[in-house]
Amino acid sequence: WLFVYLAALMPFALYYLQQIKARSYNPEILINAGFILTIVFILPMLTLHLNYYFMNRGDSFYCDLQNGFFKFIKKGESKEFYIKDIESIVCHKSWPLAENRTAVLPWDIYNYATITLISGQLLKLSSELVQEFDKKIDVPNIQIKKTFYPWIS
Repeated sequence: WLFVYLAALMPFALYYLQQIKARSYNPEILINAGFILTIVFILPMLTLHLNYYFMNRGDSFYCDLQNGFFKFIKKGESKEFYIKDIESIVCHKSWPLAENRTAVLPWDIYNYATITLISGQLLKLSSELVQEFDKKIDVPNIQIKKTFYPWIS
């Protein structure tokens, strides 16, 4: 996404270089452009990445698809379950990712899945653990929810 950021910054940089050649440049233009692009691209991406990082930091997810067995280790506590124990799975994805299109915004590649077990327990797996859960693991009753910004709440 560095290239997207640089491509968005390029017109401002070219304008600034043109103004330097004309010896009538204003450094505030470049500072404002950098500030706006940072607010629009970098801060949302950074907050989302930190949200995903802290949600599943140190966690592990194992699956044995032949036997339908899953193991989720969160904060040192292990939860083992089978496919028959799953009540529902909801995958939260951005619009482009859910429709298999090219990502437009930096956070379009982030997604997470919520697994509700029959016992009522809710497990949340971010794309830091399993990227696109619905494509990796073929289980019944997977629902996909499209969102603009896939924040784990």
